[in-house]
Amino acid sequence: MSLLAVRNAMRILTDGRRTFEVWIEDLVLGPGMRKAIVGPSGSGKTTAMDMLALASAPDGCDRLVLQETGRRPVDLLRYSAGRLSRVRARRFGYVLQTSGLLPFLTIGENVALPQRLAGRGDRREIRRLLAALDLDVPLSTMPSELSVGQRQRVAIARALAHHPDFVFADEPTAALDPASAARVMHLLTELAAQRGAAVLVISHNVELMEAHGFEILPVHFTTEQDRSWSFIGERVAA
Repeated sequence: MSLLAVRNAMRILTDGRRTFEVWIEDLVLGPGMRKAIVGPSGSGKTTAMDMLALASAPDGCDRLVLQETGRRPVDLLRYSAGRLSRVRARRFGYVLQTSGLLPFLTIGENVALPQRLAGRGDRREIRRLLAALDLDVPLSTMPSELSVGQRQRVAIARALAHHPDFVFADEPTAALDPASAARVMHLLTELAAQRGAAVLVISHNVELMEAHGFEILPVHFTTEQDRSWSFIGERVAA
């Protein structure tokens, strides 16, 4: 398993008139951890997750390291885009707000995709995951044949199919009713825990996150006439 540590990572967004800075001051994700970024819409939560998931390079960063058990830390800031892509494929899983399933692939093919990208294939694992998620449907089923809640459960299976060290979920229950949201979060956290994976979630629902054992990382959001800042975490920069 691996640990991801980030310190003073920042991203600057601008439209030519306004500037928006998103800061992650000090954050560690390790085996079994559950953390939730909670804040208002437009406060940079997804931008912060993109930096943590190595999908978007920070404009500045003091520390961004990955440490495997028993090995020396690796400085990801020195990695090329190609090497970062390989790290993401092997170690990271994703659950998007609207599942993000590819509509032209069956659910079996969707779940198998990250396995293929990670250079491994295990059809039995796909069946085990879908069964654990209470999805008693053929692997040949198309996403369009499923309900919204079922598609989110397939997305969870896809995120976990290649045994990632980290699972990132961007508002995974926003489109669900309260009962379905609670069920999806229960399944996500339980299956991730069985594999020792860390889970980082973006959410507006503090109560749901706390009910499933997440540490809340609040967003401290400040805005002025032509400039805004967001600080992710417990501490606010001076």
